[in-house]
Amino acid sequence: GDKRECELPIGTLDSIYRQGSLPMITWEPWQALFDGAERPGTAEKDKKVFFRIVQGNYDAFLDKFCAALKGLSRPVFLRFAREADNPSYPWSATGDNTAAEFKAAWKYVHDYFNSRNAFNVIWVWSPWKAAAADDYFPGTDYVDWIGVTILNYGRKNPDSTWYDMQKLYEPFHKKLLFRLGLPVMIAEMGSLSSEGRQLQWFREAFDAVKTKYPEIKELVLFNALSDKNSPSKDDKSPLSW
Repeated sequence: GDKRECELPIGTLDSIYRQGSLPMITWEPWQALFDGAERPGTAEKDKKVFFRIVQGNYDAFLDKFCAALKGLSRPVFLRFAREADNPSYPWSATGDNTAAEFKAAWKYVHDYFNSRNAFNVIWVWSPWKAAAADDYFPGTDYVDWIGVTILNYGRKNPDSTWYDMQKLYEPFHKKLLFRLGLPVMIAEMGSLSSEGRQLQWFREAFDAVKTKYPEIKELVLFNALSDKNSPSKDDKSPLSW
């Protein structure tokens, strides 16, 4: 969007670089965050975003954002339109988007950045569920890393079940897509503190990564005190990870 909160947090990024780390930006295509001419009408709010991207509706914004990332002059992970198969987000089928439109938009944005020599951007593609991963994969030429979400909600899951990391990751691991040689990161990793055995969950997860899943090269802990995205329809209280 073009609101102030959508601008790059340069101070935060600089502090990350100073401590010898690389930042990762999760870049979500919320059309409703535009105040200008790009914003669709109320009836079409946040629908067909990938179609509009490919049509060039957001080229002016892409120019600005691409220049800002290129201007960092250092590597930066970019996780664009994560979980496009997740119906909770308007850039999924919920917003009248198809897997084909997602892939076309991903390639369009990727090529847009490359045409402007923004080669410091590291592209992280993040599906939501393993079952949809093949349909949404834009191809090895357009992906640098595969990111997955591994979060244990425990009793707040629709089936009220506590899952360890292996149970959540195994459906991804079994897919041929995850054996193409692309490095994998757990881009959101955590177990709710309220569900107990949190330390055990992490210990077992770290051990599994070391001994069973050599494709996983990076772990990003989901550190949120007040997450409002609860999977429970009955309990929408903020979640602490």
